[in-house]
Amino acid sequence: HLSQHRLRFYVQADLVPSSAKVPDDPVIDVDNWQDVSYWSRKFGCTQSVLRAAVNVLGPRVKDVEPYVQRRTHR
Repeated sequence: HLSQHRLRFYVQADLVPSSAKVPDDPVIDVDNWQDVSYWSRKFGCTQSVLRAAVNVLGPRVKDVEPYVQRRTHR
C-alpha cells in the first residue's frame, strides 16, 4: 500500500513541467530585464551593481549573491 503512494508521488512529480521546477543552480540572465529586475530587488542592490557582478563573477547566483550583499551592507 505504501509503495503505491510513493509510486504515485513520483509519477505526479514527473508530470510537472520542467519550467516550473526550481533549478538546483540558478543563473542570472543579464540580457533579460525581468531577470535583472528580480535579482536586483532580491539582493537589495542596483541593477548596475548586479550587472557588474555578473560580468566579473559569472551568472551563477551562488557566486554573485555574497559579493553583492557584501557591497550593499557596508
